[in-house]
Amino acid sequence: MGIGDHNLTGRMAEDRAATLLEGRGYRIVDRNYREKRGELDIIAWDGDVLVFVEVRARRGEDFGDVAESIGVAKQAAVIRTARGYLRCHDLEQVPVRFDVVTFAGENLERIRLIPNAFEVNDPWR
Repeated sequence: MGIGDHNLTGRMAEDRAATLLEGRGYRIVDRNYREKRGELDIIAWDGDVLVFVEVRARRGEDFGDVAESIGVAKQAAVIRTARGYLRCHDLEQVPVRFDVVTFAGENLERIRLIPNAFEVNDPWR
């Protein structure tokens, strides 16, 4: 898979993830939020909880569970970026959660939503 294929797969997975989340009642407020700390794939409200969603896609079966690709370093980057988003949007007092949506299989046919996939283990704010 070339770089262009990787980007196309990522965009397609994010589009499908947004559709899945909306179908489950999430209200998408931002996608591909970028700042110097990193990037957040999808930001959405699930009721009164602001959810930061990491989307991962992996074609084939060669590299194990897709969710395992979100290691400690990636989680830390998402958390840092989420903190920046909250400060920037004056949302530091709202409850938050970190979800993951994974796609696997040759045609990305296996979809999994993992609510509360990881937590902040240090002082949050």
